[in-house]
Amino acid sequence: MRRGVAVAVAIIAMGAGMVGCQSNGASPTSTTATSGVDLPADTTPAAAVWAVPRAFLGEWTGVVTGAGSFDLVFTIRSGKGGEEVVNAVATEQGSGNRCESIGRMIYGTQNELTFAFRLVDGSDCTDNGKLATLGVHADRSAGYSSERPGGTLTGTLQRA
Repeated sequence: MRRGVAVAVAIIAMGAGMVGCQSNGASPTSTTATSGVDLPADTTPAAAVWAVPRAFLGEWTGVVTGAGSFDLVFTIRSGKGGEEVVNAVATEQGSGNRCESIGRMIYGTQNELTFAFRLVDGSDCTDNGKLATLGVHADRSAGYSSERPGGTLTGTLQRA
């Protein structure tokens, strides 16, 4: 019985300490005077960003090859991690098959973004559930890479 009371008191004290941490503006790695409980350190990579950097915004076009050859149009709008911020249209050069997808930003740095795609239109498309990475180069072009069932699609995109 005493052990249960001690656990309940400890949980209440920890909860009060965490509320104190949040309300007094202490950093996530600090210890509050009221609880003595250390909160875990932020493990987000230092270079990570949660909003689409300005350098990526707008329309990008180019040819990607590997598992086929496609004309690709990438339109990136403002948003943050977890949001659908990119529309992609890939047209296969040989068949003319057109696939339209929407991408959700799942990771980003100032120079590279990774998106997870869902297919919204087209047939015989392999976009659904696939990841693509777009990295801006010093010359303002962007490198594209995406793993597909038939191999990796890569290419260089230019601002439209």
